[in-house]
Formats: sequence, structure tokens, C-alpha cells
Amino acid sequence: MEKSVDTQWLSARQVVLLAPVGSEIRSQIAQILRLPRYVLMTTDDLASALLYLVEQKVEVVVFEPEPGKTRSPATVARLREADASAQILVVAPRASLGPTLMAIEGRSEGTVDVLGAPFSAPELLRAVERSRELRYLQRAEERGRRAEARVGAVMQSAPNAIVSIDEAGVVHDWNPAAARIFGWSAAEAVGARFWDLAIAQGHQGLVRERLAHGLARAEIACRRRDGSEFPGVISLSAVAGFQRPMYCAIVEDITESRRLEVELRHAQKLEAVGRLASGLAHEINTPCQFMGTNAEFLGEALEDLEGLFMAHDRLRAEAAAVESLAAVVSEVDAAAERADLAFLRANGPAAVASIAEGVERVSRIVAAMKDFAKPDLRDATPFDVNHALASTLTIITHQTCGVAEVRTEFGEVPSVLGHGSDLNQAFLQLLLNAADAIADRRRHQPEAARGVITVRTRADGEAVVVEIGDTGTGIPEGIRQRIFEPFFTTREVGSGTGQGLPIARAVVVDKHKGTITFDTEVGVGTTFRVRLPVDGAVSA
Repeated sequence: MEKSVDTQWLSARQVVLLAPVGSEIRSQIAQILRLPRYVLMTTDDLASALLYLVEQKVEVVVFEPEPGKTRSPATVARLREADASAQILVVAPRASLGPTLMAIEGRSEGTVDVLGAPFSAPELLRAVERSRELRYLQRAEERGRRAEARVGAVMQSAPNAIVSIDEAGVVHDWNPAAARIFGWSAAEAVGARFWDLAIAQGHQGLVRERLAHGLARAEIACRRRDGSEFPGVISLSAVAGFQRPMYCAIVEDITESRRLEVELRHAQKLEAVGRLASGLAHEINTPCQFMGTNAEFLGEALEDLEGLFMAHDRLRAEAAAVESLAAVVSEVDAAAERADLAFLRANGPAAVASIAEGVERVSRIVAAMKDFAKPDLRDATPFDVNHALASTLTIITHQTCGVAEVRTEFGEVPSVLGHGSDLNQAFLQLLLNAADAIADRRRHQPEAARGVITVRTRADGEAVVVEIGDTGTGIPEGIRQRIFEPFFTTREVGSGTGQGLPIARAVVVDKHKGTITFDTEVGVGTTFRVRLPVDGAVSA
């Protein structure tokens, strides 16, 4: 039950409850404890006193044991149960302040005091004020304990690493989030230098400099116990109230936000490519159509002209036998030689067929680009895995044709319910990774044969399996556990973002609830295996 109290009225007053006392003691107390300093409340029996304690705010309870009774400890216990924070002042004849009163529970804890009667006014005032001061001290201690508990709860439940360090960087406090993020337990971290545990080598100087010359928020490279690095944001602030300078370091792991930023940039690029492809398709399709039509016309015309050429050959052979036409035949032969008629007759149809094939390839590339960059609907839709892989291979032909032969083994597979543009992007990253692996091998082994990229699909129960294999360098054992980490890359600066495989994993595993695994052998190659459920287990 919440106690009602007029805090303004009681701000300068102390409530004293008589619970109960004899008339003589009551009269004496009433003469000493007077307004405006004290508010004296009297009760006739213990039950009334207990009820008042439960409902009202009381600083001091004055209690007088009945003469000859030995129930004082039990009565005091009931008073403390009604209000554990109220101070109890037991008034008894000086001759009776013996074993019974001294055995009252709580006297050693400072919640119960005794006063011998008869007493003087100064003695009563000192006892009441002492009880009041004890009550305030207990309240202050309780507030301190609650505040400390709240701070501890915040430290324990905070999602970011919260670390207290001194000016030398030595760790004094290390919350559970710090243990989870960095991999060091509190027992291991306390006493060690913060930057030796949690900051990448290249950024330790920056943190020390900020600590020494100016506290601020900064983006840094952090380090886990296993040596892996990740992007983080550190906020340093001074903490007052200690004998020596102390600081609070709050570290946020921004790996996920960086990954989302990269995914957003990729999505924006794909959206821009989609809009561009749509416009290009409109502009390119028309000339492609009339070029294709004209190529078809030329092909048919050459076929028709071949009959004319054959008739011309017969006519020339007969004319060459007539002496009077010899000069004309020579002129015709010379004209045919100048026009390279024999070459045109032999190669003209093939050239026209090549033009038609080129126009068809342009049309296929534009169509593949439109299909690849088509924006997703809000909800998952049926997705043709084989068609998507074929479109993606068409788009990256210029990157694969120079380094590898692409072999496809598409099986009969059902449609997958998912987000097409995201899955297209995942396949694109895996295929580009395969092409890069083969290119790396050929750079280090110029004499190596042209590589092979193999793309297979098959049904596996209620799932579709896609395998993308390469004859590249393979993945070294030391980094196999890290290839899906955001921003991890073995390439030179400027030649890779370290986001290809993490994006593919995020799309397959996180968004479509599938799996992505790999088999690899150094010097032989790598095969990535994507398994996608067909039932549409897709997260937004």
C-alpha cells in the first residue's frame, strides 16, 4: 500500500508516533516534542499503531512496554514489519533496561534505540534526533543501493560494450556486451589495457590520442579475441567522482549497419541499372528489329541471287566459245574480279547470318539486363532459378569469356518463392567470385589452361540446389572461416569491397532461410552450394 503524505506540510516536520505509551510518558513527551518542529500522533492500542504505520509516513515510533510484560521483542518485531524504515524508540524504566530490551532484534542494526525513564528534555530530543538521523542515513544508503543496482542493470543489459578505463587505458569494468563483442571475459579484461584487447593495431594510437587530448566520437577498426577486425564507433567521456581520472568507453559494433548500407547501395545501383536498361531496351529494340529484318532480307536476296549467278556462269561459258564475244567476256571477267564476286558469293551469306546473330545477341543481353534488374514486388513471387542463372551468365559474359569456359547443367527444378532481384544479386556475386578466382590463378600461373566455371541445378526434396564451381585458386584453410565476414577481403585495396560473399549469404540464409556451403581445395578450385526452400520461407 502506498502511503499518503503531504510532503510540503511535512518538509520541515518530524512525525513521531506514540504506539502506545502510558499517560505519564505521553504527557511528558507532549510537553517536549511540539509544533512546529514535531508532529505528535498518539494511538490507544498496538493495532491502531500498526495500521497508522502502514498508511502514513512516520520517522520515529515511541513504544513503552507494559510493566511486567516480556513481549517487548515480539511487539517491536510487529512494528518493524508494519514499516521497516521507521526508527523505534523503546522507553522503559532505567531499572528495566536489562536483558529483555537489549535482546530486541534490530537494536544492533540501528533501527531500535532505548531511552530510560524518567528522562530529561535534552535526553528525549537527542534520542529522537538520533533516530531521525539514522532513518535518513538508511534512506540515503537504500537510495544509493537502488541507484547502483539501476546502473548495474543498465551495464548488464546494454547492447553496446561499456568499459570503464583509467588514463593509462587499464580496464576497470567490462560489461557482458563487451565480452560478447570482443570475446574476452570480464575476468580476462579487467587489469589489461583496453586498446590491446579491443582496438585494431592501426587505430590504437588514435584512441590513445583522443583519450589524452580530446574526447570525441570516432569510427575505428576494432578487434576480436580471434584477431578478426570489424568496424565500430567509440564514444569516450570523462567520469567524475573518482580520486583519479576515469573514463567511460562505449563501443558500438556497426558491422550490420555497414552491411545494410552496402546492400542498399547495391540495390540502388540495380534499380538505376533497371531504369537504364528499360530505356535502352526501348531505344535499342527498334534499330535491332529493322537491322534483323534487313539482315533477313539480305539473306533471302543472296539466296535468290545465287540462281542468277549460276545462270551468269552458264551464259559466260557459252559466250566464251563465240569469238566475236571474247572481248565482252574479258570485260565481264575483269569486272567480276574487281568486285571480288567469287568471294562475295562464298562469304556473303555467312556475313549476313553473322549480322543476324549479333542483333539477336544484343536483344538477348538487353532482355537479360531488364530481367536481372527488374525491381522486386513487396511480396515474394515465384522465381525461375534456371532462367535467372542464364540471364546472369549472359550479363557477365564479358568477364568470363576471357578467363573461363562456362558449362551449364540445368536440371528440372520447381520455382522458388522469393525475391528475384536479391537472388539474382546473390548468383551474380558467386559467379563473379568464381571468375575472379580463375583470373587470380592465371595471373600467378600464366601457363595454366583456360579455367572452367560449372553451374548446376537440381531438385532436392522441397528445395532447389544450385552449385557454382570453378577451377580457381581454392580457399586457403586459414581464411575459410572468415570468407562470409563483412568487409573481409584478400584482394588489394581498391580491387574488392569484401561484400560479395557476405551479401550472397545474407540473401540466401537471412532473407530466404536457405543454406550456403562450399567445398574447396587449394590449387584445384571451389564449389559453392546454395540450397533454397521452395515453400517461400522468406523474411522481409
